[in-house]
Amino acid sequence: MALIEHVLEPNSAETPTCICGKDMRLAKIVPHPIAVDTETRDFDCDCGHLMKLMIWTDQVLSSNFV
Repeated sequence: MALIEHVLEPNSAETPTCICGKDMRLAKIVPHPIAVDTETRDFDCDCGHLMKLMIWTDQVLSSNFV
């Protein structure tokens, strides 16, 4: 299994696909306690699988192009 399975764009409404084949639900968004430009999105599925994704916010993208 790859260390990074999925990458989502900032502000994306896309949800990852579970290993069972169903779309996962967004359960929670948690701001990172130290890195203010990231957040963790927790997803869950009816089959019981959970997935956490770290997302870089727009702050990082916009500061790179200034």
